[in-house]
Order: sequence, then structure tokens, then C-alpha cells
Amino acid sequence: MALALSERLAAALASATDEFGDVEVDLLQLDPDSTSLYFVDPAEPDTRNRSEYLDAAWSSPVGAPRPGTQPLLPLDAIDPEVLRRVVEAAPVVLESGLSRLGHVSISPDESGQAEYLVALAFGTSLGRATFDAAGEVREVEPAS
Repeated sequence: MALALSERLAAALASATDEFGDVEVDLLQLDPDSTSLYFVDPAEPDTRNRSEYLDAAWSSPVGAPRPGTQPLLPLDAIDPEVLRRVVEAAPVVLESGLSRLGHVSISPDESGQAEYLVALAFGTSLGRATFDAAGEVREVEPAS
């Protein structure tokens, strides 16, 4: 699971840099079937653009008003190696080997550093583990 996600993210990150340049990110979300990038264009700081990575290509960005003024995360601050480690660690941290990936979200924390949230599905509920930019556990929310 972690290796496939790491490879998919590395391809999406490289492609995002080629496609959009050095943008600042509100959120990068990996679902089992897609990757979504929410970013702010420096020319339009009050607009958040969303693009999806499908079939090795990004969709045309769709803009909407940016909710809030939280810090942004430079695209190149997302570390594919840390992502691989946190996805591998999540089942151990959540104390379950019988789960499937719900999603992985990467966004800036309050200080503008990368924060990785891994959600694992256990039947009909989700357990969540949040990690800091170095891959250290920050918070655990077991499935209910």
C-alpha cells in the first residue's frame, strides 16, 4: 500500500510542479482512486484552485473563494519519503492490520509545516493518525 502511494504521489508531485510551477498548497488529498490538489495562485491569493490528477494528467483548475487565511504549504515541502513512512506506520499506530486506506491528506499546520493525516477504514468507520513534517505521531483517533 505505502509503496504504491509513494510512487503515485511522486508522479503527481513531479507532474504538479511541471503543470503549475511552485504553487502554495492548501491541501493535497490522495484517495484510493484519485489525487486532488488545492492550491493558491499567487496572482489570485483569495482564490483556491482545485485540480485532479487522473490518467497521468491534471484537470484544468477550477477556482473558488479561498476559505480562511491559514498558512500555505510550498508544494516542494511535501516529502514523498515521509509520506511512505506515515502510511506504513498508520496501521501500527491505529493498532490494526485489517484495514483499507480511506485517504491521505497533506496540508499545512498552524506554523506552515507539512502535516500528514492518514485515514484507514475499519468496516464503516475511519481511524485517523496525524503526523508532523518529520513523520512523528501527533494525534491518534481510533475508529469508533
